[in-house]
Amino acid sequence: MKMRAIQYGLCLFASLSFFANAMQPPTKQQIEKYRLNGQLEQRITDAQKFGNFKISPHLLIESNQRLKNQMNGVTTDSAQSTTRLPWHRGLPAEGTVKTFTLLLDFSDAPAPDHQTKEVITNHIYGEGLAERYPNESLTKFYQRSSYNKLNITGDVIGWYRISKPRSSYSERPDADEMIKEALRYYADQGHDFSQYDNDNDGYIDYFSVVWTGEIGEWATLWWGWQSSMYDPDFLLSNKQLSAFSWQWLSSNNATDDFDPLTLIHETGHGLGLPDFYDYDPDIGPDGGTGGMDMMDGTWGDHGAFSKFVLGWITPQVVGAGQKQVTLQPSSSSEDALIIMPELTIDKPFSEYFVVQNRDQLLNDKPLPTSGVLIWHVDADINDFGFVKDNSFTDTKLIRLMEADGLEQIEKNFGADSGDYYQPGKEFTTTSIPNSQGYLAGSGVEIKQITKSGKNVSFSAGIADIPSINLTGIEPFSVLNSEQTLTAQIASNSVITSVSFYINDQLMVEDSSAPYELLIKSNQLEFGELKISASVLTQNNLKNATAMQVINLPASEVHLVVSLNQGNSASLMAENLVKNGKTVFSVKDFPVINPSQVPVVFVDNTAVNDALSEEQAQRINDYINAGGHLFYENFDFYRANGSGFEQFTNNVKISRTGQWSQDAAKLVGAENSVVFGLEYEPEYTNDYILYVGLASTASDAQSIWQVDGLGWDVAVASSIGAGKIIASSARFSEIPASLQQVVMSNYLDYFTGDANTLNAKVRFDSPEIAHNEQDATLSVILKRNFDDGTNSEVLLALESISATEGVDFQPLTQSSVTFAAGSLEQVVAITINDNQQADGDRHFNIVMSGENTSSQNRVKVTLVDNENRGVVRFEKSNLTVAENSGTFDIVVQRLNGSDDELLFLIESLNGTAVAGTDFESLSQVVKFSAGEETKIITVSIKDNTVVDSDRKFKLELFSDYLMGENQQLEITISNDDVAPPVVVPPTNEKGSSGGSLWLMLLVLLGFNLVRKQN
Repeated sequence: MKMRAIQYGLCLFASLSFFANAMQPPTKQQIEKYRLNGQLEQRITDAQKFGNFKISPHLLIESNQRLKNQMNGVTTDSAQSTTRLPWHRGLPAEGTVKTFTLLLDFSDAPAPDHQTKEVITNHIYGEGLAERYPNESLTKFYQRSSYNKLNITGDVIGWYRISKPRSSYSERPDADEMIKEALRYYADQGHDFSQYDNDNDGYIDYFSVVWTGEIGEWATLWWGWQSSMYDPDFLLSNKQLSAFSWQWLSSNNATDDFDPLTLIHETGHGLGLPDFYDYDPDIGPDGGTGGMDMMDGTWGDHGAFSKFVLGWITPQVVGAGQKQVTLQPSSSSEDALIIMPELTIDKPFSEYFVVQNRDQLLNDKPLPTSGVLIWHVDADINDFGFVKDNSFTDTKLIRLMEADGLEQIEKNFGADSGDYYQPGKEFTTTSIPNSQGYLAGSGVEIKQITKSGKNVSFSAGIADIPSINLTGIEPFSVLNSEQTLTAQIASNSVITSVSFYINDQLMVEDSSAPYELLIKSNQLEFGELKISASVLTQNNLKNATAMQVINLPASEVHLVVSLNQGNSASLMAENLVKNGKTVFSVKDFPVINPSQVPVVFVDNTAVNDALSEEQAQRINDYINAGGHLFYENFDFYRANGSGFEQFTNNVKISRTGQWSQDAAKLVGAENSVVFGLEYEPEYTNDYILYVGLASTASDAQSIWQVDGLGWDVAVASSIGAGKIIASSARFSEIPASLQQVVMSNYLDYFTGDANTLNAKVRFDSPEIAHNEQDATLSVILKRNFDDGTNSEVLLALESISATEGVDFQPLTQSSVTFAAGSLEQVVAITINDNQQADGDRHFNIVMSGENTSSQNRVKVTLVDNENRGVVRFEKSNLTVAENSGTFDIVVQRLNGSDDELLFLIESLNGTAVAGTDFESLSQVVKFSAGEETKIITVSIKDNTVVDSDRKFKLELFSDYLMGENQQLEITISNDDVAPPVVVPPTNEKGSSGGSLWLMLLVLLGFNLVRKQN
């Protein structure tokens, strides 16, 4: 059978003193492959652990300050000097900066001879290749993008041969090990690394790493990503490492040159920019940038928003009224516009539109056309930077407004020429798309677009839209069985209609006051609902507003509240469900009754104004009424604000002033609900943080303590009938195997109705791949916690395609016992190498007994170490003369020659036909073990007819083909020559004899030629 192979072809998070990561996106084909094989969810989880989707906060703070200073008449340079953040780690966005690129190769993936240090230096810091313009080199691209404000210089160091083969490395920390090994070598050689600390803050700002070998899968070690390294004990020229990028040399090391495009993208991360592509299209809203920014599709230049936060442009600002605006092309000028109502010195950030003129010159050469692009930016902020991102939040940080209204980016297509605003197009409150904000109308209008040469001009303004206010239902309240919502309208023009929506579905349209919507909660879905209303005036102006409410069933439920997009909320909800609870997740703390919602879990990441006074009041009212609360804020140390103080005073929880960034495990405090449990936090970022907490309540209890330090990171207390656990340790960093147990014990503390789970034993991994030549397979069993008792489980083996006694030996022990204090056991299974190339075989290890967890089965794949190899034709085409009788073709066996290998070779008719031009061929051929070449003889026929060249094909069929198919095209070269045309003799006297002799000589010569051939 012929086997056809299928070829399968995603930002930053940073806190005030930590580092960030970024990653190359997967292809659409890879995403589909991961969907089909069930790996997508795990790969997204792995990608999220890099913390790749948030913008660096220093860009927010610095651009915020620049905008304020611009409104206040302060120059950009002055603004920059007042906002440079001493804790920022990364490449400076301005000036001449110096970095380095480290080249790594391996014994099993050597650097190709044509990729010398000098060649790669040219690709990164030199002139590059002209045919790759505008991505010819890192330096050239960023000189143009920054309008010569950023000049990246640098050195290429290497190649350095890593001491172990590439196959020895598979995990993210391995990159740090390899980098340190190489850099330690060059430091010992006297290389001065202090020259790469451009701001003299004690850190090497940024460097890049290029490695050889095959490109791996998304979100793995052998992929392209950007990260940071924090190790104060590892110094180079008395400097610490910080941000670095990690990328492949090329898709095919043997033939291809290094292409700087990936490095250009990753260096954007080194500057602090996030990825703008959507890691998981199944989460959050559709839309995005459609590839129109270097941080999305690596297509064209950085967009105006990116250049604004980097300080390369100073946009014009419109916050009220009308203004005539002219913009030169962004490729060569610093022109842009930011527009939004109330965009003032006191309110420079929240939400706005960015307008720019993009052409097809310089870095924008690859773009589809020229015209105006309008970006919608949701610039909500907290102390970690922008709240929003383009992957996991309810609205996107930045979104391209598609002028043609087709919303193709929302359907996973890229941007195209229809997304540019051209003369005749308008962007208004009623256009498609329109300038509606995410929670209210903006009144923004871009009208009367004209072009003059490369420049575009338009009228930019804020229209006088009607105001709209919703009454009758309080925001964040739980719906009653029946309520009436009223829209109160104030307008300077006649109202045409008012429309009411629930979760964007039209409920009613009202054309006369009072404008009302009757809501019956039993007709609506449960959970968080968005109720919105829009008003349209006679002169075609539109406004809208929205509120969030909660609709809950009459039965008891638990709530999870996610404030500021933390990582723990979803895992809290998941483990409440595992413990048999009905759970709803919401984005703000609602007005609720403890009789209906006995326990609420809050995940809060905010620092400044960590809670509003309204939020604190709702929380305190709930606790005082007897509600139970789990409140997580990992940065209690710096959290502040009047609302936060109001809350902590009520619950009698305070920070101790103790904090640590030293790695240590957490242990359940004695006599607490988690006593006997301990874990090493699984960090989702490149840092750790422990913040000490204390309670002044008379019944205060310790919950989690830092091992070796003895102080608390989670404490519990009671406020009347209500109980609270406050934690600076993140639930998301509890190992997955322990989360359900911890949640069960929390519920037991709050309400006493949860069954505290027994200690359970699980396999460390649900699947194991093991090379058959390795005689011993070690299988790890783990107990989720030590409950002070013995835990016994039974083991058995199940054959699938592997056979007991042939491929593996029976178990020597049928049970395993975990004694008190034991959390891990290893079981050894003997594996047989059958010395045959018979493919991978499988069997299961099954665990049973009352102490087993749900992960009670391991599928073992015995990886066949014998390789039959693959077959191919030596050539893809061949020409033979038709009178040659036979000819030989060569079939090669590559990449292994263990065991026998069969293939079928068949002829396929073309313009040459079997039986007439060649003898039909259909033959099964066998390669013996160790044999790597087969010569096959093909017979052809000489038809002695004067005709043209004819063609036919030979094709190989096998389970071991190289590539999708193997065909050899044969051209049979015609060797028959047509006789000459004989001219009849004339009747002139004496001419016939000479003509006859001439004809005979020609025919004789023709016959001799044929014999010689």
